[in-house]
Amino acid sequence: MVGPPSVIAERYVRMLMSTHAQHRRAESAMRTGLIAGRLSVLPSGAEARQLRIQSVLVRLVSITESFASTQLADRLERQMPTPRNDLPEALYIQAEDRATSTWDAVESNYRRWVGKLDLKKCPARDDVRALVDARNAIVHGLGVLTKRQLRDPKLAGLISGLSALGITIDGSYRVSVSQAALREATLHLRELILWLDGELSKRP
Repeated sequence: MVGPPSVIAERYVRMLMSTHAQHRRAESAMRTGLIAGRLSVLPSGAEARQLRIQSVLVRLVSITESFASTQLADRLERQMPTPRNDLPEALYIQAEDRATSTWDAVESNYRRWVGKLDLKKCPARDDVRALVDARNAIVHGLGVLTKRQLRDPKLAGLISGLSALGITIDGSYRVSVSQAALREATLHLRELILWLDGELSKRP
């Protein structure tokens, strides 16, 4: 039986929830005209609102990635012999960078080095991977699916996965995230953090 979340998992979950809560409060203030001073001149149209939502989604995914990668790096470092001189240290740093460079690498290295921990067994895993795809389009494609994503033979599945989360792709492959989708994204990301934390607790 899995116990309560670890202190570090609770900290990451608080960051997720507070990020989304602050966004909701800011949007409410903009709708009601309660924002004063310099912020009162911010545009409030649909395009500007979409940019704000996308920025929050990037932050939420980054928080989750940080938890997954830092926990993996911690488990990898525990397996390194000590003391380490310059050469083993340099080799370890390179290996850690590769292990945490992409979600595929993170998943592969959890399976290989952390008690065969399989992130694919997390109920929220596929949703989180779809959110990573959306984040990549926002960051690397400025809100449009990237050329790499468009070349992917699984493009139809990528779009379907995003659509299931309420994230739409128009005819120009532009990403649009609703407020409801952002709320659901927060919950999926929280679920992955707590699931991973629980699995790690079984592998001290």
